[in-house]
Amino acid sequence: MTMPYWQAAIPLLMLWVPFIVFIWVVKRRR
Repeated sequence: MTMPYWQAAIPLLMLWVPFIVFIWVVKRRR
């Protein structure tokens, strides 16, 4: 059975991944 949670989690993940990568790059630069 397919959960509607995943349909909402995938676009949310697409927003979080670049955000986390951005923070990681900023912290690495310092």
